[in-house]
Amino acid sequence: QAPGDAASPAGTDPGLVEPSLRALAFAGSLLAVGLPLMLLLCQGLALPSPVQRRLTDVQLIAAGTGSLASLGLLASLAQRIEASPLQAAATQNGTLLLVRTGLLAAAALLYLAPRLPVSRHQANAGLGLGALLATASLLATTLGGHAAAGPAPGWPVVNDWLHQIASAVWLSGLVALTLAATGATSERDGASLVRRFSPLAVASVIVLVLTGSLSALEHLPGWRALLTTTYGQALLVKILLLVPLIALGAYHRYVVLPALEVPGQARWDMARLRWSAAAEVGLMAIVLLAAGVLTSMAPPAPGLAPGAEEGIEPLTTFEVDGLNLTLQLTPRPVAVGFQDLYLEPRQVTEDAPDPSEIEAFLVLRPPSNPHGETSSRSAHVLANGTWHWGGALFTEPGTWEATVLLQGPLYHEHTFQVDVAPGGQG
Repeated sequence: QAPGDAASPAGTDPGLVEPSLRALAFAGSLLAVGLPLMLLLCQGLALPSPVQRRLTDVQLIAAGTGSLASLGLLASLAQRIEASPLQAAATQNGTLLLVRTGLLAAAALLYLAPRLPVSRHQANAGLGLGALLATASLLATTLGGHAAAGPAPGWPVVNDWLHQIASAVWLSGLVALTLAATGATSERDGASLVRRFSPLAVASVIVLVLTGSLSALEHLPGWRALLTTTYGQALLVKILLLVPLIALGAYHRYVVLPALEVPGQARWDMARLRWSAAAEVGLMAIVLLAAGVLTSMAPPAPGLAPGAEEGIEPLTTFEVDGLNLTLQLTPRPVAVGFQDLYLEPRQVTEDAPDPSEIEAFLVLRPPSNPHGETSSRSAHVLANGTWHWGGALFTEPGTWEATVLLQGPLYHEHTFQVDVAPGGQG
């Protein structure tokens, strides 16, 4: 889930541009992580030089594409919040997009090492460092997505990061198999590559199933949401596509690999490997597009947090251009730790602006630096149209000054104070 991927306002259609950019950025990041590992895994095999060059070219293109797609997402974010690119870059999601862009660009430069007159050890060091930077770009992706938007983002962030790393290993292995099978790779080396990749593929599938299940439990209010919400339907597509993906993986391991180990059938068996691996890559591309759609919308949610509707007085209520807005903060009393801040808009006049066209941001000023401010945080839009900010919002005791900034059909700043006690959940 990409930085800047805070959900589109409820009721709007994200279109195809942003999901496509997210899918490109995601695919580029995954291949930039996994292909260097596949190149290192292939060492010792007599892969034809054209195959090795293709792998090197694809990882370089992937890192560059991921970097450029991230810049495209930053431009899209600036357009959505009606701000300049510099102003968009100053937001939390914009900063994460810039970090991801820089990490992938640096990885692309390191992936030039095999083309330079350097030793194999230096080239391998470049591949390893580039893979680490690309892996860090996946963490930036997670920090800007749904996993980091919850009230306790710790384990969801780790879970989502592991999910992406497992996806990177699986997708990159399939691309490597496809490229190897299209070249003049020998039957023996093809079998060795399948044998080396199989344990990684199995481990990746196990991690993907476990982390994907935990993520679904985190974001879906119930199993019925898989069928009754757009978010759930896109997630269901990902889940259903895992079945043929796993079946093709088993086909490689238990049908193609034994056949490759029988001499005299190289042309036929390598052709089978080429087509089955290419089919699996195609299915993975559909999964990535589904992931792009998922990050374009808010996960379905029942609304405010349990207890937020009743028994807790609103923090403040104000009215702007025919909109009545209620701010609610939980848990109360507020203490250092994790909090949830909800801003519920209600139209009270017929000519009031549509809340789904408004972007909401939160700026916090800590007691230790009352004239400074954190970078603005864009709101996560719940299924009922309520704006939500979650996480460790108030990190020190004292009186905080907070400003909710509304942009779009209207522009309004509402400033309020929050008294925060020490201790809490943090």
